[in-house]
Amino acid sequence: MERKLERLFTWFLLFFFLVLFVTTWQYGAKARLAPLVFLTPALVLTVVCLFRVSRIKHSPFPVAEEGEGDSFEVDAPFGEEVKMMVWFVLFALLIWLVGFLVATFVFMMVYLRLWAREGWVLSMILALSSTLFIYLVVEVGFKIILYRGWIFS
Repeated sequence: MERKLERLFTWFLLFFFLVLFVTTWQYGAKARLAPLVFLTPALVLTVVCLFRVSRIKHSPFPVAEEGEGDSFEVDAPFGEEVKMMVWFVLFALLIWLVGFLVATFVFMMVYLRLWAREGWVLSMILALSSTLFIYLVVEVGFKIILYRGWIFS
């Protein structure tokens, strides 16, 4: 059952990335550059993942032995992958709602505090420094205005 869910989820990602990829080609040359930089590797890696999931027929979660260093199999249940995807979707919704900079700060605070179980001080320092770094590089350095969100626009 786990492999069927994983295969179904991988097909969903492939379809999702293909739709975004085709949509991106309708943009102007400069506007489609950044999305294509992210979507091309995502498509390739999804196809590789689909190939790997499709050909593994034995144990649902193969694990490399202690001495084997050349295996890339991860001993993570599919539920953990779904949880990470939920985090990603929540981050995207937060960006849409309050904008990129506010969403980055809030998301990192919540993620570091709840998922990584870091302390409040370290979570605050990391979230604030990351958000400040993104602001300085993108808005000040590149002079690109980041999305302000539905609430603030």
